[in-house]
Order: sequence, then C-alpha cells, then structure tokens
Amino acid sequence: MEVDAPQQILALQGMSPALLDELLDELLDGSEGELHQHQHQHQHQHGYWLASGPQRGMLVLESRASSALVERLQQDAGLMVTDVSHGWCRLRLSGGAVRALLQGDISAELSIHAWPPGQGLATAYRGVAILLYGRAEADIELFVQRSLARSVWQWLEDAIEGANHGLELEPSTTGTGLATTISAEKVANEDRGGLR
Repeated sequence: MEVDAPQQILALQGMSPALLDELLDELLDGSEGELHQHQHQHQHQHGYWLASGPQRGMLVLESRASSALVERLQQDAGLMVTDVSHGWCRLRLSGGAVRALLQGDISAELSIHAWPPGQGLATAYRGVAILLYGRAEADIELFVQRSLARSVWQWLEDAIEGANHGLELEPSTTGTGLATTISAEKVANEDRGGLR
C-alpha cells in the first residue's frame, strides 16, 4: 500500500458521456498525451474519471486543470464543479492478492471478469464510502476521505495480518513514503514483514 494524492480532484455534477469525451480530449490536447477509451471507460496517464452516480463523479488529475477550463465547465457547460483535492486521499494497493483482500469487506464483485481494469467503482469498505479504480488486475487505487484514511489503512493492515490465505505486507520497491506491497506469498523471515 502507498499513500499519495493526485494533483487535483474535481467533483463534477451534470456530466454527460459526450461532455466527458470532449473534456478529456481537451485536457489531453497537444503535448499532454493520448486518450485511450474503451466503451466509456476513460483512462490515461494524466488522469481518469470515477463515476459515483448518474452524471456525477470525480475527475482525478495528475496535473492541475487550468482555471479557464474550470470556469468554462461551470459557465458554458453548466456543471457544478468543486475542487475536492484537499479532502480526499489515495491509497495504492498492489500485489497478486489485492482483490481477494478487498473482497472480504466489500459487497461488490471484484473478480477480474466482473470488474476489469480501467473502471471505477463506488462502494463502501467496512461502512466507509470509497471509490475504487482498477489500474490493472493487481494494481488498485482506493480513494477515501482524508479524515478516514488512517483508519482505512489500519483496517487493511489488520485484514492482511488476520488473513487465512497467507497474505503479507512486504516493503515496497518504490522507496517513497509509506509504502508496502500485498503479497500472497508467505515471507520466510518474519522480521521482513513490512509495516506493523
């Protein structure tokens, strides 16, 4: 697990699929990158859309949107736009047992067939509202309100330690901040167990 925060998270209400396509195209225009779309699942290296309900969700950006773009969204498109960057935290979970770990406390189906990579999912973890984004089969981002992030982190650690299918926290190779990897392999030496 690794804790970080995107550069900007915009909560948008009134978003239509056509407007989302246009918005992401504009954000990626020029040198920013190339848009990859798969059946309205929007993902690219600079950000992505997390739907949390009909015509509403969060636009997660790895670089800040211009004030002109935000103003255009509010005035021209008539969207409700709120910068919620300060209120949300992102936990990145990686490892072969991530889906199995989360499935124990989430009622939504998290199998690769029911929830393929590139999709967002609004759900709850132990009663706390969260948004999930699947970067890959074994790479999941969990968005939680910042005030609850420490509790969710501790719950995840407890779930790993109490798992009966051999999950372990191992030191991450990224070397940045608070980071571990969730592994389905038992760590041979208990002293290497990562965060405790």
